[in-house]
Amino acid sequence: MDRVEKALNLLGLAKRAGKLVLGTDAVDLALRGSGISAVVLAEDLSAVSGSRFERLAREKGILVLRFATKEAFGRAFARRDLGVIGLLDAGLAAAIQKALS
Repeated sequence: MDRVEKALNLLGLAKRAGKLVLGTDAVDLALRGSGISAVVLAEDLSAVSGSRFERLAREKGILVLRFATKEAFGRAFARRDLGVIGLLDAGLAAAIQKALS
């Protein structure tokens, strides 16, 4: 299993545990509140959206991870293209970061 597959599997675990928010609107709302541990961005997310979410996350000291494609995230969560994911669990965020390194 490669690094991206392992990270996607961990995201699936987070989803089953109810520790994810999916999509730009949900992540934007979560970033404006509290409790979000990491923002996951697709590699092919537009430059404008990517830099916006990176800026919002970094302003709050939140981890930003960038990997996979919108299509891969969409397949993993039975959605159309998905470019932005919010993780609500610091332990899972750390595990995904470790899996990717």
